[in-house]
Amino acid sequence: MERDPHLVSKIGQAARAAFGKVFEEWNSEVDWPIKRTVEAQIAAASLGYKPLYWDPWGEAASGLIRSHLRAALPAATIIDASEAGLLVFRRDLVGPILDSDPAFYRPHGEDDLSAIRDISRTGQNGELLGYGARSLDAQGAVQIRIFNDDAELFAFFASDPGVAEFHARERLLDIAIYLNDDLSYSIGPAVSQA
Repeated sequence: MERDPHLVSKIGQAARAAFGKVFEEWNSEVDWPIKRTVEAQIAAASLGYKPLYWDPWGEAASGLIRSHLRAALPAATIIDASEAGLLVFRRDLVGPILDSDPAFYRPHGEDDLSAIRDISRTGQNGELLGYGARSLDAQGAVQIRIFNDDAELFAFFASDPGVAEFHARERLLDIAIYLNDDLSYSIGPAVSQA
């Protein structure tokens, strides 16, 4: 899918404005790479470049962010605020993932939104997030880091080794296009099991 830098920037900036209204320090330089990554991932999920954006901001904060951000998102985008946190997704991307393993994602026949909320609460939503592994501690998964030339960390996640390169590139593009900057990624080592 061809990415539209103008739309990515527009939605990312709308996310920055929404978060800035909810979190007083959002526009400070503290943790700026992570904040810009959040904005980039919201844009990517809303435009269909990534299946899901999720963060456990809490129901009240998530509700405020949703109310400030909804109008800036494409009509096909679902933005949900609940005790599970803030969710941004498109049904056409999450549906096939949820349907790929109904026993795991929909053990009681849950609809899309309920299934995503439930699996996000457990921290097993890595495939939905576009990471290639269900969780940071998935058996055999490798660590992926996305960073800039100053070694500032923008993202860290785990992926199955067979798809790690693909997911590393895709998540790097989510961020790099938004920032209009060159980023790098590293893959490995395997996540150790306790």
